[in-house]
Amino acid sequence: MTGTPSPRKYRFERELAPHVDPVWAQELTVELRLRGASGKSIGETLAEVDSHCAEAGETAAESFGTPADYAQQLQLPELAQRETPQLMTVVPILGQIFGMLPILWAMPPLTQGEEVVIRTGQITMLGIVVAAIVLMTWRVLSLVRFVVRRPVPAVLCGVALVALMALAVGLLRTPLLELAPIPLLIFGVLMLAITTVWGVLRMRSATLSEDMVATPLENREAVNRRAESVRWVGYVPVLMMPVYTAALVLVLWLFA
Repeated sequence: MTGTPSPRKYRFERELAPHVDPVWAQELTVELRLRGASGKSIGETLAEVDSHCAEAGETAAESFGTPADYAQQLQLPELAQRETPQLMTVVPILGQIFGMLPILWAMPPLTQGEEVVIRTGQITMLGIVVAAIVLMTWRVLSLVRFVVRRPVPAVLCGVALVALMALAVGLLRTPLLELAPIPLLIFGVLMLAITTVWGVLRMRSATLSEDMVATPLENREAVNRRAESVRWVGYVPVLMMPVYTAALVLVLWLFA
């Protein structure tokens, strides 16, 4: 038995296309985004579908078929910048990783009164993480297409990546250098704090309303409200790293 769609979950779909099944509207929005359509084009498409459903008294599925099929028929122009490198977006995340890892590396030796031994496996793992993030950001739209349309292979790729990093740390044990734990810990805390603030400020200053999905007759206030909701969601990955780091530090401290 299919439950009633949550009003809160599909709030924006109901605002944009009140006569269209919100699940269908959301799937169409995702399909068009995956094809690189602009927010304006998506909004205009949703408005046309909503108008047709209201006048014909039919559901979107009855009139247009599945969202994937309809999105393919439309052939809306793509935004050229969606496949261009967006490396500046990922710089704060890379900085957070360069802050988190020294903290985690420093904690066990600090509690045991030893030096931090940096091994080849740790440097290799760091290189894998950086390369993966840069590549995923560079081809972000292709990555999203892959994850949405082929979730099982995407999960397997993620598991393989984690396994590769674990193998690097476990097998490559050659010591490279020794460091005092306290300076390394201070460096990590400062790096994590600075890049977290940087990420928050970038998200706060981003003009998200420029490419938000909006219907032609929708007022600017509604578009801005939607952009602010997206902005708050965008804070989550930025703040997740320091929270995750604090949780791991607590575990390392308790079980040292």
